[in-house]
Amino acid sequence: MLSEEELKSIDELIMLKHFLETEEKYEGQEREVKAIETVLNLVTKLQKENEDKDKQIDLMAKKLNQAYFDEDKFFKWFEKMMGVQEKMDYGYVVDLIKQYFEKLAKEKGE
Repeated sequence: MLSEEELKSIDELIMLKHFLETEEKYEGQEREVKAIETVLNLVTKLQKENEDKDKQIDLMAKKLNQAYFDEDKFFKWFEKMMGVQEKMDYGYVVDLIKQYFEKLAKEKGE
């Protein structure tokens, strides 16, 4: 999620791009517009990647909870990995699983 300052900066870049496109042509103008477009495209791409990863992590947490919650081995693994007791609230457990995989993904640089 982008901060308010980051969103404001993106809006300012968009306005600057439009301003540069409507100004009289000058040397280097096309290069500046292209640089702004590249940065804006990168921001959009990264936002999409983050949304996709969030969805993947949510699905992993739900799948783990649904598929293995009744397994004794899972309880032992889960308790060992995160110190969670068997009878905790489902939503809390899903959040802990999500945090685990987020941390794991960050450690692996994914």
